[in-house]
Amino acid sequence: MRPATSALLLAVSILATTCVAVADDSSVGLTITSDRNPSNFAIPKDIKYQFNGAHTFRDGLILGGSFQYADPTFRDGAIQNLEGTIG
Repeated sequence: MRPATSALLLAVSILATTCVAVADDSSVGLTITSDRNPSNFAIPKDIKYQFNGAHTFRDGLILGGSFQYADPTFRDGAIQNLEGTIG
């Protein structure tokens, strides 16, 4: 499941960056974070993948969103979070 998720995030980010050139004002980001245990820094807690993007239209309307996928290192059960923004 992990390689498929990573491939999906990579494909979405590549497609989004190719569309950015045609848009009014857009931003796209991909962040990969490795969280560590505070008591033992050598042991990873989980790895988080976050993909976010926003588009500003000419009239000032802003649409954005983000998707975060957290993959616990030594536990089962991934955590997913999807957020949207309109402003």
